[in-house]
Amino acid sequence: MKANKIIEMSQEKSRKKVKLAMEEIQRMRNEGERITVSGLCKRTGLSNSFFYRNEKIKEEVHKAVDIQNQAIQELLPGVLL
Repeated sequence: MKANKIIEMSQEKSRKKVKLAMEEIQRMRNEGERITVSGLCKRTGLSNSFFYRNEKIKEEVHKAVDIQNQAIQELLPGVLL
């Protein structure tokens, strides 16, 4: 197998993982479930290092958590998160 084909297969596998993670983050937001890396690992089967090393996913997780925290602050002012 040529190196280009191996690289292409690896990139496709990575794209699928990113898609799965993004869909699960959105699903958890829609369901009102607390978004955590641990929870995402359980629901996707992906490793925790994937969520910390992939910059796009890491940013999306932080953004989703921030949105959830803001919503909690609006509902329960004075609660420290």
